[in-house]
Amino acid sequence: MPSHQLENITWGISEKQDGQMKFVGRELESLATRKKYFESINVDPAQVVIAGLVHGQEIKVVTGDDRGKFLPETDGLLTNAPDVFLSVTAADCLPIYFIDSKHHAIGLAHAGWKGVLNEMAGQMVQAMHSFFGTEPVNLEVYIGPHIQHYKVLKNRADLFTSFPSYVTQMGDEYQLDLSGIVKLQLANLGVTRVRISPECTHCETEKYFSYQRDKPEEIQAMVAYIGIKL
Repeated sequence: MPSHQLENITWGISEKQDGQMKFVGRELESLATRKKYFESINVDPAQVVIAGLVHGQEIKVVTGDDRGKFLPETDGLLTNAPDVFLSVTAADCLPIYFIDSKHHAIGLAHAGWKGVLNEMAGQMVQAMHSFFGTEPVNLEVYIGPHIQHYKVLKNRADLFTSFPSYVTQMGDEYQLDLSGIVKLQLANLGVTRVRISPECTHCETEKYFSYQRDKPEEIQAMVAYIGIKL
């Protein structure tokens, strides 16, 4: 996916051809690959903050002092600092970008099925309101490439009984529309400007890593990023 821009805000996600971006457990390889990738898109690698994902609900506010840092056990990042790039990795999970142009604030969240179930996107909206005064009506949200045909067994599908329109039975399996659920959750909070990437990481075999498709021994992932450039 090419970089997107809105005023002085840039966001996007790497592709398979850019290399393996998973950080934890493969730090040296990942740092070298990330450095090459971010330099190729004119982002200073020293400005990138890395979220250490645990499929949890921890959200941290990032300042200029956090440039280049790894923040463990974090699945959501917020900032209003210029020349700071937030980053999360994903390999089927949803990278969710938040932009509040009025208050010059941004956010980036990682949400798998657990994050969707626990309303990670809604928690990001509330955190942006608390820290930056963001109102839902002023937010623009973009859900990046993710698995759009997520098949699960009944025990997991049963966790989403509150969203019957987004759960489809297919024989012994069920298909979850995770991005549809996130869009509904955001709409319930008053966020109406939500765009969803049409690209499916599972389907785009040459373009994106996919954990569900490839079942690798070691997770391979893309890096999603967003930043405010001066």
